[in-house]
Amino acid sequence: MTISRRIENLSTDLKLTLEKRASEFQYYSLALDESTDATDTVQLAVFVRRIDSKFNLTEELANLHSLHDKTTGVDIYKAVMNGIDAIGLKLNNLCEVTTDGAPSMIGKERGFVALLEKERINSGSSTMKLVKVHCIIHQENLCSKPLRMQGVMEIVVKTVNFIRARGLNHRQFRKLLDEMDSQYGDLLYYTEVRWLSRGAMLRRFYELKEEVFHFMEEKGKPVFHLNDPLWLCDLAFLVDITQYLNNLNSKLQGKNLLIHNLFDFICAFERKLEIWEKQLIEENLYHFETLSKHSPPDTGVYTIKINSLHKEFENRFKDLRSNIVNFAIFSNPFSLEPIELPEHLQLELVDMQCNQDLKAKFNDVTLMDFYQKYLSSSDYPNLIKHCKMMACLFGSTYICEQLFSQMKLVKANAELFY
Repeated sequence: MTISRRIENLSTDLKLTLEKRASEFQYYSLALDESTDATDTVQLAVFVRRIDSKFNLTEELANLHSLHDKTTGVDIYKAVMNGIDAIGLKLNNLCEVTTDGAPSMIGKERGFVALLEKERINSGSSTMKLVKVHCIIHQENLCSKPLRMQGVMEIVVKTVNFIRARGLNHRQFRKLLDEMDSQYGDLLYYTEVRWLSRGAMLRRFYELKEEVFHFMEEKGKPVFHLNDPLWLCDLAFLVDITQYLNNLNSKLQGKNLLIHNLFDFICAFERKLEIWEKQLIEENLYHFETLSKHSPPDTGVYTIKINSLHKEFENRFKDLRSNIVNFAIFSNPFSLEPIELPEHLQLELVDMQCNQDLKAKFNDVTLMDFYQKYLSSSDYPNLIKHCKMMACLFGSTYICEQLFSQMKLVKANAELFY
């Protein structure tokens, strides 16, 4: 009872603090995602990123809703609206919503975002265009779907499961690795929902392919693919490209990243895909270290895979690409041509670009410090307004995923305790 009461007091204090700060919000964005907990209850997490008149940027948990029945767009809409009304947020300064892209979130008629837009129009709060973002991290994972290469993945996953899912096999395999003085002590599991596990599992399987072959042969279940040069080439290619995708995914999950930072990572990866495609056509395997060990007879099949991946990135990030000028105005204003920008920003940008003191400061301080400390809102009102909106945009639902991970850990420990 004491613990419960203290938690309630903490919750009340946080809520009152957020209500007080809500009155200072100039612009804010929402990031929301849902997850099912151990009791099969859907938890809807809603985070708010806000910016005030002094360019102070903060992120807060606005609310955590338990959805005990349906999880339609209408249910999510009602839960979110009740939450933002409770802390005094207004729709007229909401500039963006980031979701996981589920139909209940982005459905054209009954999705949460569609219902939210209708409410903004009906309440007269639609003077500012609402930016809608499908979580960049989730989209990056969806882009990799064409690279599943089931002919490789099915064999690898089946073999790993045979070794690891049975206690005797697992113990014997680890003993074999110890006797062979292997670099690694075990294979790794692959879990579909844990995106980074795929690359780690493939890399470990590749490094232990000889040990796996001997073990499976002893068990009377030989994996003949491990002696097939073409299959090994496919495995090696998948190891390399999955590692690159994992590296990108890890960058997208970093803390304190603004939306233009995330989009920069995506653009850089697309440029890399262009390079890899051209080099594979020329049979240049410099950037595919694992594949280069096998000397594939034909790199054309991998060129096609890279090309398909590139098209997926181009198609999935069209919405973000349409905002590339808005991102550039915020992140790199001194390199733009004012005549090519929206009219209401042109003259202010000319004044800023011709101010040598500001130009020097821009290169010496962080982006947020520059706008917070050195750009006057009286001299550059439209530019300041634009940059505040760009600064408070969420690019992913990563912060929601963090919360769900912490919740699962707490609940798992609580179950062990009791």
